[in-house]
Amino acid sequence: KRTGAGTWTNSAWPGATPRYFAVVEDRLWCADSANNLSSVSVSDDPAVSANWSAVIPGADTSIAVTKLLALGNQLIVCKANGLFIGDARTGVFKNVTPDVTANSTASQSNGAFSCIWDGAVLYNHSRGVYLYEGGVTAPAGPERWNESANTKGLPVCLVPAGPWVYLITRTSTTNHFWRGRRR
Repeated sequence: KRTGAGTWTNSAWPGATPRYFAVVEDRLWCADSANNLSSVSVSDDPAVSANWSAVIPGADTSIAVTKLLALGNQLIVCKANGLFIGDARTGVFKNVTPDVTANSTASQSNGAFSCIWDGAVLYNHSRGVYLYEGGVTAPAGPERWNESANTKGLPVCLVPAGPWVYLITRTSTTNHFWRGRRR
């Protein structure tokens, strides 16, 4: 917490340990160490327990949240087992990557490097990179940017920069650097 004198002090956190944050409209959302979601108005003090909403499970709480994102007025919950688009008012979160995550093992790195790019969500998964836009999820990795690309390794970093997105994939011995843009 920042004091009136401009210095920062540590304050107690209400509830489980916070892990990820995102701001959607006028709410600060938090995913905690128990994989629950809650929110507080950006005009309220988040260090006061009474200011936080009731806990919303945000899909299966036994599966780790790996990142929170905001896309317009939607809360995006990246989890080890998929990309979930939330309706913050009803607390319902729909997995928009069931075809990607079916028959795959939940991994703590799935979703961890996801980002917003050009009005869409790029979701990293052990099977590759996927673009969620307008209710549709589709492959979006280097093989889409360059037909001759032979994607190697797991996605470990995604960084959007204007019309470009930069990706690092890692094999057991080598990092591969990719740059792509939409066609």
